[in-house]
Amino acid sequence: YSTNPIRSVNGLDLVYQKSINDVTYLGELYFGSGTSSSFALPTALSAYPVGTTATSRIDFKTHEMVGFNASVSFEGISFRAGYFKTKVDVPAFGLADEDGSFGGVGMTIDKNNIVVYSEYIIRDTSANLSSAFPDATAAYLTLGYRMGDFLPYITAASIGEGADKSIYAPKQTSSTLGLRYEMDDAAAFKIEAKNIKPDTYGGDAGGLFDSAITENVTIISVAVDVLF
Repeated sequence: YSTNPIRSVNGLDLVYQKSINDVTYLGELYFGSGTSSSFALPTALSAYPVGTTATSRIDFKTHEMVGFNASVSFEGISFRAGYFKTKVDVPAFGLADEDGSFGGVGMTIDKNNIVVYSEYIIRDTSANLSSAFPDATAAYLTLGYRMGDFLPYITAASIGEGADKSIYAPKQTSSTLGLRYEMDDAAAFKIEAKNIKPDTYGGDAGGLFDSAITENVTIISVAVDVLF
């Protein structure tokens, strides 16, 4: 999800939803602008302002944004697609009115105890934005099987270069083995182990990490998800 660094949009949102014969259709059109920030890319630190580190946040603005989302859902199955384009200002880089766009498709299946989640996204930006927001593609596929309150699952994911190849594009693949337990209707316990393989660029490997690393990394995480 780091591929889309925009966190909020202020503007106008138009939504239409209709159900026909147990099939639900949704269409959304939106316009707006916003102010966000993103961590500096470790791959591009040489192109960032002096004093910037991998933990620095870079402010940017989006404006003249226009986009849409659409989905169709039936019997535990959902397909969705979305796209937006916007102008981007990055004051720290002296950039203004640069073009950027983001699009993606996704699928969800939760039927007969079988769970499938999948998404594929594309980010496309102007050449001047390549050090801050290089073109990128990303995807993941999750497969799970419900056994009462338990949901064991596996996930495969990747992020890499987009249409315009860039040495700044973070690249990595990962595989995850996890287990989710539904504690009640409003809380779930989750534990997972993720093995991450950063791909190389310029002799180093870093993926989405803060600095270059030379070997695979395994992350063990435990979380409690609560709905309010």
